[in-house]
Amino acid sequence: MKNIFIFTSIIFTCVTISQELDQDYLQSLPEEVREDVLKRVDRKKEIEKPIYRNQSSQLEKTIIGTGIFGENFFTTYQSTFMPINEPNFDTNYILDYGDVLKIQLTGQKDFIDNYEISRDGSVNLPDIGQIYLSGNTLKEAILIIKANITRAYIGTDVFVSLESVRDVNVIVSGNVFNPGIYTLSGNSNPIHALVMAGGVDEFGSYRDIKVKRGNKVIHTIDVYDFLINGRSETYHRLQSGDLVFVEKAQKIVLVQGGINRPMKYELKNDETLDKAIHYANGYSPLADIKNISINRINSGSIEVFNLVPGDSLSNYLAEDEDVISIKT
Repeated sequence: MKNIFIFTSIIFTCVTISQELDQDYLQSLPEEVREDVLKRVDRKKEIEKPIYRNQSSQLEKTIIGTGIFGENFFTTYQSTFMPINEPNFDTNYILDYGDVLKIQLTGQKDFIDNYEISRDGSVNLPDIGQIYLSGNTLKEAILIIKANITRAYIGTDVFVSLESVRDVNVIVSGNVFNPGIYTLSGNSNPIHALVMAGGVDEFGSYRDIKVKRGNKVIHTIDVYDFLINGRSETYHRLQSGDLVFVEKAQKIVLVQGGINRPMKYELKNDETLDKAIHYANGYSPLADIKNISINRINSGSIEVFNLVPGDSLSNYLAEDEDVISIKT
């Protein structure tokens, strides 16, 4: 057995030099030796496989297909947010424990190194000591670092950049597919968190998504603002302990017939039915706008309103399950 082990070791050393094993040569080996060589090669390939770090990725969900405008937004959004650490951040990024800064000095003092913000919110620089940065924006931190270093080293240029960002743990709950705690990059916003949780479920609101910090609502998101109205908004970056909560849908209204985008739309409690026409991209060229009806559930029965000349959808406050029909 000892001789077989030594023989196998020699064979294995030789065959691993080449990219591929010679099959004829392998067949010429004793069966026991051949099997041992193949096992060693497989084990070597397994060890050499690259290992990748993965952040929280979007969880699978069952698509209900309710036809509500906005549901496809969370199914087409990218499911992971790579690279994990982005190279460029705006100067309003708030620093905290776990962020890593790259500091480079040139001139009287020359060096470059990375410094992670410690739990007490500081970085410890050689010959300078602790500088407290947590809670400051990146722009403020750069000014603080430069002020401290230039006092110690006259004629020295200071360059500061954010090398990597911390992870944050946030809670996503309410009417989402997979409520829970998620680990995200410190550069993430509430939309990222919602995507990780699978998006808004069939009962959830696209118009009333709250971000809470310390039991206080710091932001309310209306997805229709940017999907329909094209409003570009900078969302609050998430911090550990934040809660992203999706409220129950308000008024679901179906628009059908002579409309450019027949679909269900969520209207807020104070919105009138003409808003649904706006959200549906307006009437189609074939629409008979003089022939519009509203089907409404009232005490268990369906009530039909036919608009007469001079009447308008703006006169009707939306009710849940309303159906607007436009003849063509």
